[in-house]
Amino acid sequence: MKIAVKASVVLVVLLAPLTAGAAGADGGDHRQRQRCPQAGAFEGAERPARLRTLQRRFDYCVRLNEVQVLASHNSYHTQARPELFAAIAAFDPGLASTLEYDHAPLAVELGDYGVRQVELDVFADPEGGLYGNRAGLRVIGQDPIGPPALFEPGFKVLHVQDIDFESTCLSLVACLETIDAWSRSHPGHLPITVQIEPKDDVLPDLGLGFVTPIPIRGAELDALDAEIRSVFDEDRFLSPAAVRGGRSSL
Repeated sequence: MKIAVKASVVLVVLLAPLTAGAAGADGGDHRQRQRCPQAGAFEGAERPARLRTLQRRFDYCVRLNEVQVLASHNSYHTQARPELFAAIAAFDPGLASTLEYDHAPLAVELGDYGVRQVELDVFADPEGGLYGNRAGLRVIGQDPIGPPALFEPGFKVLHVQDIDFESTCLSLVACLETIDAWSRSHPGHLPITVQIEPKDDVLPDLGLGFVTPIPIRGAELDALDAEIRSVFDEDRFLSPAAVRGGRSSL
């Protein structure tokens, strides 16, 4: 079974509440950058007031693209239940080997592991319920009907429909609300990048009744943007459009 991966992504940078000044889209305040502390500036800076002054100046010195952070791939993912995973492994051991991993819930990734970039795969589900009846579970004789959250309208967060669908947060809104809540309770953190991968790949027809995803087009991307904005206040996140400004492209 071949599973294609779409190249298009949406990047959202969640800004920390109550942070000091940040650089602008054109690289920031150059006067402030000229005042950046030099190497060794903290040496001998024993007084807390001195340290605070230097830290405020550093806030103007580091651009977003100069920061390296810890990131997780398919940050929502939990491994398929044992019976389903065994069926996948029997059918395609190579595929199973790529699905054999778990992630902690997003708040734990952010808090305990220091992750500052997460990735969420999303499938359009404007009416709700499209991914609520999982064919993989029917194959192994288990109840295929998912939890109520899968029957609510809105983008769903999962890896591969019908076969690799377990997630620590089933909807995009739920995932983003978790990230937003952690951010608000931890003011001053580094910006969190949320990489969103819209997916609409169709699985090969094996006669198992796999669901056909809704193609991601303009209307779906507009709906995706609306869901993001339903969670984050306008001054709390940085979108690709905000970075582009009046330019023709990123």
